[in-house]
Amino acid sequence: MGVLVQSWKGAWWIKVNHDGKRKAKRVGEGPGGKKAAEAAAVQIRAALAAGGSLDALDGKPKAPTFAEYGRTWLDTTAAVQCRPSTLLQYETAFRVHLSPAFGAVALDAITPDKVRAFVAKAHAAGRARNTIRRDVAVLAAILNTAIRDRLLTSNPAARLGKLVSAGVEAEAVEILTPNELVTLLATVEAHDCAALYPFVLTLARTGLRLGEAVALEWRDLDLGQRTLMVRRTATREKGVTNAPKNGKARRVDVSRQLADVLASWRTLQAAEAAVEGKPAPALVFQSIKGGPVHMTTFREKIWTRLLKAAGLRYVKPHALRHSYASHLLAAGVPPLDVAAQLGHHSAGFTLKVYGHVIPRSDRRVADVLDAAPDAPNRNPRATDPVGA
Repeated sequence: MGVLVQSWKGAWWIKVNHDGKRKAKRVGEGPGGKKAAEAAAVQIRAALAAGGSLDALDGKPKAPTFAEYGRTWLDTTAAVQCRPSTLLQYETAFRVHLSPAFGAVALDAITPDKVRAFVAKAHAAGRARNTIRRDVAVLAAILNTAIRDRLLTSNPAARLGKLVSAGVEAEAVEILTPNELVTLLATVEAHDCAALYPFVLTLARTGLRLGEAVALEWRDLDLGQRTLMVRRTATREKGVTNAPKNGKARRVDVSRQLADVLASWRTLQAAEAAVEGKPAPALVFQSIKGGPVHMTTFREKIWTRLLKAAGLRYVKPHALRHSYASHLLAAGVPPLDVAAQLGHHSAGFTLKVYGHVIPRSDRRVADVLDAAPDAPNRNPRATDPVGA
């Protein structure tokens, strides 16, 4: 399909080449004719993309609705470019929030005002900032593709970063205190099956995401060097794995305690397999029935039961990753090292998420800005400087 705006013999024309047929239409002259031709070309492209014919040149073409174009975008562009887990998030954003708000609106009728109203309504409803950011990102991606398809000339959802964050405080990450973590691990070790304790301890001592731990294989571990490699992550679909979140493998250092527990677990796992006449499993962690751990079952049943047995408030399993990072930073581990363990793209991002847990310097440092005690213009309410 080709829809071009061209100048010929002093006038502006729309020329269309579609399904082997060609058609041209004179729009007008001068700058006004050019603008009118460009606007009409956008509408014609939209009509043809929605299955229309060249008859669109003879009347006012109808642009596809956001629901129609967005569905096509998910099934084609997003399905090819996105990982299954990301595609699922985009599907949810489209179905739950974007389609109800924009579904019936013609693609070329979505304006910046409509998008700003959508964001404001989301804030008023108390929707999480990250959810709003994801929704706007998906909306912008769909409309960007529409620009590439020459259905739009600009993106009404672009440059809304400040609006998305306006009036919304940074969302605090959920963490378990060191004492709560000790209680949880002791509860798991004392009351649950042998397989569960190594799994929970791995999450707590490495900061691995749940899917990364589920997909961990013995060939990824070097317990002698106390390291492991994160090469893949499990998806919600049982048995399916993808590359890690940022697409890159990373090395994670393993604590002595975890290395000892995993070594014992590997010995036990191999012995049980030998008794049953089976080869030792490739996965470090398996479900009771064999095969990969089912993440939804762990989140909704096992994890909830563990917290209840330990007498702890409910937090998501991801809180173990947040706790790991927060406890390391609070202990004085350099942010660059923590970022490497977590697989963050930079220490700056790590500080943005967890910087609030880093211990502040001695408050007396601020006192050096106060005037000397014997200064003639000293504020009588000023704090005495350090050492005074």
